[in-house]
Amino acid sequence: MTLFDEKIGDDQWEEWKRRVLDAKKEIAAFVASRRPGRGAEVLDWFQGSFSWGLTEDSPQHFGPFIISDFVEGIHLSDILRDPADKKRLCLNPQIDGKTLENVFSQIADITLQLFKFNFDHIGAISNASSTGSWSVIRRPLTYSMNELATTAFYPVDKFPTAPFASAGEYFRSLVSKQKTHL
Repeated sequence: MTLFDEKIGDDQWEEWKRRVLDAKKEIAAFVASRRPGRGAEVLDWFQGSFSWGLTEDSPQHFGPFIISDFVEGIHLSDILRDPADKKRLCLNPQIDGKTLENVFSQIADITLQLFKFNFDHIGAISNASSTGSWSVIRRPLTYSMNELATTAFYPVDKFPTAPFASAGEYFRSLVSKQKTHL
């Protein structure tokens, strides 16, 4: 069984935080270099610039990054929530049909863009620098796996070690993890 040593984790965090704060000018220059027209791309479903990279692309190899414009707005749940019931997240029966159509249209558009990807395995994707194409190269790391490992002391050696060849294989693994956790 793998145990999480909180003291080691705290020490690693403090060291990383110190390194980042010591490099704040370098990071600010790096972010500025990724602004629109200088390496950022504009996604059609995101109104603003967006840039990302892997650990080796970041200053001092701090880790993978995503840089995006701050988008002013309000939470979608605040638009859709029934104001008569603040405790539960229920759809407002008085919501304008045009607003609802607009929201669902945007969600559908994003979902359809995500379905453009077609991979032969299920797992972590990476962009091959030699070909510029995306492919599945490692096992997946899901939110559920992270939670099991960090809060429930799930044995890390029981996680999958390779990508899945099919949805059935993925779901069998998911069931196996849940049974082990129980």
